[in-house]
Amino acid sequence: MKRIFLLMGTLLLLASGACGYFLYQNQQLYHHSLEQADEAIAKKDYRNAAIHVERALFIKKSSKEALAYKEQLEPAMTLSDESNLDLTFISLQSKKILQIPQGSAELKAQARAWQDEVARLTEEKKELQNNLMELQTALKQNNVVKAESELEILNKADEQATHLSEICEQRNTLALEFEILITKQKEQLQKEVNKAKELLTVGNYQEATAIITPIIAKEAKAFADIQLEAKKLFGIIQQSEKIEQAM
Repeated sequence: MKRIFLLMGTLLLLASGACGYFLYQNQQLYHHSLEQADEAIAKKDYRNAAIHVERALFIKKSSKEALAYKEQLEPAMTLSDESNLDLTFISLQSKKILQIPQGSAELKAQARAWQDEVARLTEEKKELQNNLMELQTALKQNNVVKAESELEILNKADEQATHLSEICEQRNTLALEFEILITKQKEQLQKEVNKAKELLTVGNYQEATAIITPIIAKEAKAFADIQLEAKKLFGIIQQSEKIEQAM
């Protein structure tokens, strides 16, 4: 009998040890699965991270930590390509991640970074909208210098950026209006330069100078070619006056 009890005790001890080892192995595999999930999250490979989390949940079905990971990854996977998403949607999904207790600290850090980026892009959009309004006003007032300045800023807007698509469309429309305004004003300035040339031909330097001086003084870069022509003409006038004075 003693041998039987001894054998049974040995078997129970072995079974207990095996069970303990099995539980230990499962615990190690569980933690390793979450570590692998964190590594995948750090690389923004959310689908692979979700696979590791499912493995952890298979081992510990009721784990609050693993369930929190799973909840966080659901909105994260919708943000895999945030460059093509609406700013409101990115903000909403990142808030969902941050509202979940426990879970991945790395994913929460990424969610906060998304929110910071949304705030930056929202501010950028607001500033460009102000530039659009300023451009519209300048065009109505035929203020070429102001319109040119605002258009230079708006031309830096990225047409591929989803949050700026509407602004870029409006900018392109206003840019055409600007070109029409410039064309009309350049035609008028060219007429004035041609008139100054005629006056120079007949020796009327004073009137010719009075015409081209305001053209040279213009600040808009769009008139650079006509201004260059006016400056050359002004140089000829000065030389002609010197020659006449010398005679």
